[in-house]
Amino acid sequence: MGQMIFTLPDQSRYVVNVGSDRDILTHNTTLEKILSTAREYQQIVIIALILAALLIIVGIVKLVSIIIRRIVLSKQDRLRQWRDLH
Repeated sequence: MGQMIFTLPDQSRYVVNVGSDRDILTHNTTLEKILSTAREYQQIVIIALILAALLIIVGIVKLVSIIIRRIVLSKQDRLRQWRDLH
């Protein structure tokens, strides 16, 4: 804690008590709240990681199934075209 003197253009002076920036600025942002909760409850972090991994796995399986379906349909179309020609 300290003091600061402000002098205005009309030469009047004002003495103001000041504190550190840590006292003034808040660290209690939304991200900080989430991180502190995660530090307190490690199980939540583990569950979130497991759910994220499952979501990625489901996405990969879905993508592979779409690719396989397109390959099969493409081969069927080519087979139909070949049969129509002969």
